[in-house]
Amino acid sequence: MKKVYILLMVVLLSTTTLFCEINWLEDQKLTTETTNAYVTYLTLDMRQWQHVSVLIKNVDAANSITVQVLGYTNFDGDIANPISSTNWSAEQALTTGQIGELKFTTNWAKVVIQAKATVGGSQGDILIEWIARKED
Repeated sequence: MKKVYILLMVVLLSTTTLFCEINWLEDQKLTTETTNAYVTYLTLDMRQWQHVSVLIKNVDAANSITVQVLGYTNFDGDIANPISSTNWSAEQALTTGQIGELKFTTNWAKVVIQAKATVGGSQGDILIEWIARKED
């Protein structure tokens, strides 16, 4: 009888952990160097997340980077809409040490973050961090 009780307890604990992992996607980050043309550095599947925040920082010691964020209403769609808001323009240059913050208020199936060197041949380093959460 005790063995059955202990086994049931383990199943309940693992189910609770799985629930937490599904509801939060956190502590995600990427650091890389830009190129002369726009390159996609991050593609977020937004279909399961209601609250997503992204921080983009120019971590280069000297060079600026230009970032654009594109939203798609169909995950496999061909129509990209440049995303802009009160604190983000559709295409934004970030100087050394500058941070851009994105909070998505429109529902998107996919969000793509692209970056390039602001001045060709003067590559910059970019750091992207994000967190996502499902509706409570």
